[in-house]
Amino acid sequence: MCLRVKTVKRTLSMLLSMLLLLAPLSHLPAQEVREAEFLGNATHYLSMGDFRKAAKAFEEAAKINPDNVEAHKGLGISYMKLGSGDAVTFPEILEKATAAFHRALLINPDLSEVRYNLALTYLSLHNKSAATREYEILLKSDPKLAEQLSAAITSHELPPSYHETGRPVSEESNQTRVTIDGNRVLVPITFKQGDRAVQVNLLLDTGATTTTISPGTASRLGIDMAKTAKITGQVFGGGIIEGRSIRMDSTTVGPHTRTGMRIDIVPHIGPPVRYDGLLGMDFLRGLKYHVDFKNQLIHWVK
Repeated sequence: MCLRVKTVKRTLSMLLSMLLLLAPLSHLPAQEVREAEFLGNATHYLSMGDFRKAAKAFEEAAKINPDNVEAHKGLGISYMKLGSGDAVTFPEILEKATAAFHRALLINPDLSEVRYNLALTYLSLHNKSAATREYEILLKSDPKLAEQLSAAITSHELPPSYHETGRPVSEESNQTRVTIDGNRVLVPITFKQGDRAVQVNLLLDTGATTTTISPGTASRLGIDMAKTAKITGQVFGGGIIEGRSIRMDSTTVGPHTRTGMRIDIVPHIGPPVRYDGLLGMDFLRGLKYHVDFKNQLIHWVK
């Protein structure tokens, strides 16, 4: 009986040792599966034009495998799309794009498409000399793509209100002093309703459809909430929030004023923030501007 117990204990000990040896091996495939899942999701988001979700998923894939060139390449493209458009440029986001592209090229220097996108990102940052350096390298590996890049470099012009960091800003350029809070751009807005005018800071949010203010600002403007229209909306996470809607006499941001624009009055939910609401695309649509993070300015392009 004693011998049988010892045999069972020895067998269990051997099994335990085998499981401990196999544990690292079983962990690796699980990581590879997660990496593939993140890459698959990121690629899907990228194809759908949801660059924020794509960037987040590519970041997760790169954390799991820092040598995954596809993750860094996709991350660079996502940041490039997020940081530059026809209407707005975010230099800090574009700099993240260049870092991701550089990481991909460090892993594989022969990626012509990545070098091409890196050069385009430099152009969005108005750095022609850096873009030209990438062109000279690309000319040796992919002359056809280099030709396309050359045309982009030749046709690129600085926006009228752009200035290099460290140089004085022309008084003639249309500019608005803003507050930078991390990656958030807080823009001073002046609202007028009747004989009252109030200036508040709103968060610049290109993902917001409408511009919003808090009930406190509405009160300062003398708005009678009983005479406003009731609205409901869905917040992040799926919750429903109730608010009110009005037509503001005038809304002014820098040199631009819109009259009769619909403004939603929505209470803030969560920890205190440094802004009073959101500056949405209903105001920004059709305007071109450059956000200068280092000098905390918006340059409005004519």
